Amino acid sequence: IKLDTGMHRLGFPLAALSEIVNRLQKIKNIAQPLQFMTHFVSPEQLDNSLTLHQSQQFLSATENFSGLRSMANSAAIIGWPQTHCD
Repeated sequence: IKLDTGMHRLGFPLAALSEIVNRLQKIKNIAQPLQFMTHFVSPEQLDNSLTLHQSQQFLSATENFSGLRSMANSAAIIGWPQTHCD
């Protein structure tokens, strides 16, 4: 499940996550547990707090659901170690 935490290009809004998870868990052709991901707007800008804000939003939104989480792209792997997930 791709979540929009600020890029506003792709992904579901955070407010819709519970409904989406409930619906997908009822479909037997969908692998469980579900997996969650997001994309950062500008992780290459180490002085921009938006990456940390997006990370916190994502972790908060997904904390009550089981499943793998992914959010660190190449720039975040190098510059934002706190965004490393599964």
